[in-house]
Amino acid sequence: METVYVDILIVTNFIVDYFLLMLTSFLSATSTKRYRIFLGAAVAAISSLVIFAPELSAAAEFLIKLVISLLIVLITFGFSNPKRYIKSVVIFYAANAVLAGGAIAVWSIFAPKGLVIRNGAVFYNISPVTLILSIAAVYLISILTSKIISRRQSRGKEYSVMLEFEGKRAEVRGIVDSGNMLHDVLTGTPVIVCDYDKIRPLLTPELEKILLRENFESGFYGDIINSNLKNRFRIIPFESLSGSGVMAALVLDRAVVYCGDKKQEVNDIIMAVTHKKIADGEFDVLLNPELILV
Repeated sequence: METVYVDILIVTNFIVDYFLLMLTSFLSATSTKRYRIFLGAAVAAISSLVIFAPELSAAAEFLIKLVISLLIVLITFGFSNPKRYIKSVVIFYAANAVLAGGAIAVWSIFAPKGLVIRNGAVFYNISPVTLILSIAAVYLISILTSKIISRRQSRGKEYSVMLEFEGKRAEVRGIVDSGNMLHDVLTGTPVIVCDYDKIRPLLTPELEKILLRENFESGFYGDIINSNLKNRFRIIPFESLSGSGVMAALVLDRAVVYCGDKKQEVNDIIMAVTHKKIADGEFDVLLNPELILV
């Protein structure tokens, strides 16, 4: 077997697995903290040391890879419910296939030598720059392709959404956004995002005053605590290209989503509020893909 260097083995596997978990997060529409992705990639990188173990049987190799994969997904995305966890595991394997296949195609252009695969672990005997550029290229292509497909699927598929809160209703226009990976940190429930101006018919003067504070200046949390509806409030953390922060949200009584002659009702839906126009004002609400079945 060709010489395998431990430091290169761990570093290159960490880079590959970090991008892999980022891609899994995007494709599964599951948000997670960057430090959890870092930890998951670190565990994956350390597990690559199995390459130095005696040759394993196919069954033993499969079992070890399965256990490690389950552990990596658990560390990175947590376990809010079985269905969501299994979905993350399946997409993790799908993303692995996409990233590995694309990377091999890119590497073939550079004709790398000395790729070692043993016991399910891989040693990438190529320069770190080539590795990072090739993996990053495949990662970006995968995300762009996913976004293009998502946009084409949703093009012309506008949803009419009826929101209900404390006996009040508001009719809004919605679109499914594959980039909306927001979840309630307490329950793991997917979150929709609404334009503040469009949901004002649902609000009392007290709620209008609280939700008008876009930047959560001093006094915001005090107003929530003193509100009669404090149990209906949620604080939703978010990360975007422009930065990170938190959004105020309400637990609505229900939402009814209409698409053509089909409809779907969701009870106790969590609605985050934004003061930015959605799709330049073309839509009023970003629907979470995990919620919408119609």
